[in-house]
Amino acid sequence: MVKVTLEITLQWKWSKAKADTLVIDLEAYNVCHAPFAGGQADGLAWWENLPVNSDAHPLKAFAIIILSIVPHAAEFERLFSDLGGTQFGKRCNLSVRTSETLGKVRANLRYHIHLKNVTDGKPTRRHHTHMHTTELPGIDTEVAKQLEADFAFVPPLSAVSSDNLEGPESMILMLSLLD
Repeated sequence: MVKVTLEITLQWKWSKAKADTLVIDLEAYNVCHAPFAGGQADGLAWWENLPVNSDAHPLKAFAIIILSIVPHAAEFERLFSDLGGTQFGKRCNLSVRTSETLGKVRANLRYHIHLKNVTDGKPTRRHHTHMHTTELPGIDTEVAKQLEADFAFVPPLSAVSSDNLEGPESMILMLSLLD
């Protein structure tokens, strides 16, 4: 835990003195010594309400920043999408640094292909059927009306009628009627 924390503070360009104090705070926190004794279910609220100065105890600032990160995968999904065939099953064990390097090489290659296409007079945008590629803005109201009129949604587990049971339920019902 200390190693990962120090790697993060190195990326954040924290001073060595602040990082050293953070390590001391981590050790105190791990054994529940003051001022890090106690806790509550909402970790972010606990750290924000902890009555210590974050300059004297940088673990408070570190924890607030980490707990404020919104957990979602959109940025990573976008990265994997941009990597295209670079990231797949056989290569999923690449280190972060190698993945970053491959992503940069791929982006640079795409950039140079784009420049070559511009020079050769080739189209630089893909032609697809999203709304923003049509001549007129907005949706085709005729198609929307036709879809609205013709579309019928049937839920996958809806029964045709309550009188007509099928499957094991109908057998149980019939057996109970025979008794």
